[in-house]
Amino acid sequence: MSHIKIELRCVLDCVHDRIPHGRKQNVWCIIHNAQNMALRQAGKCSNFEDDCGVWDSNKGKTTVLPYTKTFIGEFKRLLVKNGLYGYENLVKGCRMFEPVTPQPDADEVFLIG
Repeated sequence: MSHIKIELRCVLDCVHDRIPHGRKQNVWCIIHNAQNMALRQAGKCSNFEDDCGVWDSNKGKTTVLPYTKTFIGEFKRLLVKNGLYGYENLVKGCRMFEPVTPQPDADEVFLIG
């Protein structure tokens, strides 16, 4: 699992302005999405350019997820429940939500999507 964290840290340094051209199979990339976030805030649809044609700009949806940066520089996914940020843990096979204490400030939460 540590190799995934290392790869993610490396990839975060290589954020694309648009989806790269060419064949893509079983790959992913991170796109700088500020323009689409501005469109969404203005009540408009996101615009996704892709050469494979799977996106329908009228029906497509981007899931924006909150992350926080750990003290060693890794990004960790946060969950939101009842207005609180927290983590989900498995306890005896059941998913349990544990709020983060203290709650992170707004500038410590990164919305990625």
